[in-house]
Amino acid sequence: MYFKYGKYAHPANEVDVTSFSGRTMYSKRNRVVFSRHTLTLTGHIIQSTQATIKTKIQELEAAYAFDLEDAALYHDDDTLSAHLLDNSSSINGVRVRKIEYPKGGGAEYATGRYFRITLEADYLNTSVDQVYSFSETVRLIGTGGTAWELIPRFQGPPVARKLFTQTPQRIIQFGETVGVTGWTAPMSPLLPLLSEHLERRVIEHSSPIKIGVHVKLLYPLKYKYEFSLIDPLPILRPRVDWN
Repeated sequence: MYFKYGKYAHPANEVDVTSFSGRTMYSKRNRVVFSRHTLTLTGHIIQSTQATIKTKIQELEAAYAFDLEDAALYHDDDTLSAHLLDNSSSINGVRVRKIEYPKGGGAEYATGRYFRITLEADYLNTSVDQVYSFSETVRLIGTGGTAWELIPRFQGPPVARKLFTQTPQRIIQFGETVGVTGWTAPMSPLLPLLSEHLERRVIEHSSPIKIGVHVKLLYPLKYKYEFSLIDPLPILRPRVDWN
């Protein structure tokens, strides 16, 4: 078996895939959004002189100097194994996280050199829930009671004056959703349209928060509705989750 990163192919049996792991990443709503795959290679450069070891190290580091390459372990018949990181289908490309030389002493850099390389890539869940996060607030203003005000005077303290014996209750409903790969629709108003001030409705789209190499993610949308009621409500609660 042999391993390739981009166009660079390691000599047969020079490296081992010592670990290949996947970690599930969740949204703020505790849904699976994507998985992070990490592949670790361990290898041994075998050469007879320090000069040739240096040359091989330079070749190795040049091959892994750039991200965004396919990384895969191949069978002896040149077919792909199960241990691979596909660049084009990932969110942000295959990334070279670390190149290190973990051993020292003995024959290190005399007859050979051990190395370890860590590669990483993120992939969207194939059945991803498109709502990454959701929050909503309902604000009740007033109870429909009397409106009064303290009126300043030219001399002396302000005087309390009754303005209205009955007032409308104001209600403001506002919230934010963040879509995974695109904007969601805003949540619907909690109260009938007849009580909404349609001229004050606000729907606000923002640019995606995460710009991946291959995929753009996390699209915020904010909304706000304002209502006026003659008969006040004692309480009106927001939705607790997207539906």
